[in-house]
Amino acid sequence: MKKSWSILLSVLLGAAVVGLGTGYFLHLANQDRERLAYEAQQAKSAAEQALADRQKAVDEANQKLAQANQEVSKAQSTLLDLQRERELLAKARPLSMAGRSQSWPSVVSTGMGLSLRIPNGSRVSANDIYGLSISASGTSATASASSSEPWLSITPYDALMKQQFEARLASTTQAVFFVNGKLISGVSGNVIKANSTYPVAGACLSLITEGTSTQLVWIQDPPRAEGKPKKNSVLDSWLDVLATLDFKK
Repeated sequence: MKKSWSILLSVLLGAAVVGLGTGYFLHLANQDRERLAYEAQQAKSAAEQALADRQKAVDEANQKLAQANQEVSKAQSTLLDLQRERELLAKARPLSMAGRSQSWPSVVSTGMGLSLRIPNGSRVSANDIYGLSISASGTSATASASSSEPWLSITPYDALMKQQFEARLASTTQAVFFVNGKLISGVSGNVIKANSTYPVAGACLSLITEGTSTQLVWIQDPPRAEGKPKKNSVLDSWLDVLATLDFKK
């Protein structure tokens, strides 16, 4: 009986030792698995970060390339504008104020950064940051200008408005002028008007600064008194008014 207990105790002791050894090795295995899983996760995160950094570098490079292309396009456009301005300057007709124009009332437009003189029989109908408008005054307007419609309008440049003004002219020709250091370019012709007593000339012009159109000018012959013009009389024209333009330095 004693021998049987010894054998049983030996078996139990061996089983305990085996169990403890197996548990220890399982613990080590779990630690290795957790370490490998952590290292795998770290490697995955590092790979994802490297991919994100690479994409960020690609995006930044593309952005810089786009900015560089934009600057190049802008520079090319500026060069083309300046080249066009030089070509227009070669064609420009210098205008100077006529003697009779010096007695006209002066109008200053701070919104447009300019001043000019207008003949008698005209009034300022608008003068602000949106533009300058000159209309006929009183009831002395003839077919060359009605009291409600401006015969002179200077506004910030607008391509659509330019097309609308040009559509009001017939038999147009290119018109390029140089007035007090400013290049002025566009088209001139006859204003299309119903019930016109006399032919009315006019123009749609752009004021050009450093190769860029900055302001739009619609101008036609200023109003004159009713009746047939006297023989050999000098009639004021839109060119006389245009020649009085002066610009903010």
